[in-house]
Amino acid sequence: MEKREYLFYGFGQVCYALAMSDGKVQKSEHDDLVKLLKDEFEILDIDFDVLEISFELMFRDGIENSDEAYSFGLKNMEMGKNSLNEELMAKFNRILMNVADSYKGVDTDEMNFIRQFNKDMDTMVTS
Repeated sequence: MEKREYLFYGFGQVCYALAMSDGKVQKSEHDDLVKLLKDEFEILDIDFDVLEISFELMFRDGIENSDEAYSFGLKNMEMGKNSLNEELMAKFNRILMNVADSYKGVDTDEMNFIRQFNKDMDTMVTS
């Protein structure tokens, strides 16, 4: 995998962690989120395959801990951080908001998750 692809692979894991923040990801929720992410990434003209693989592996492996999924995601994103810029970060935030809103609307825990993601990205970019 190229370094840039790790950024998207890790972001898929972060999306999965966000989807898990309100409990286990159900099959129907999983399918809806895969479609949402695919649509978002087509709009961004980004290869969806890498992100989808990470998301599918998390679901298949039954990862049930949001913190664990998030940690995996950040570690992978770190390897591709040189491809991160303000425009892509804004798109990541929009996608996270859409993921959070896709199932029963955005709640406080999901907003806190997104805020923490932004803090972690700021730290990652400046380190």
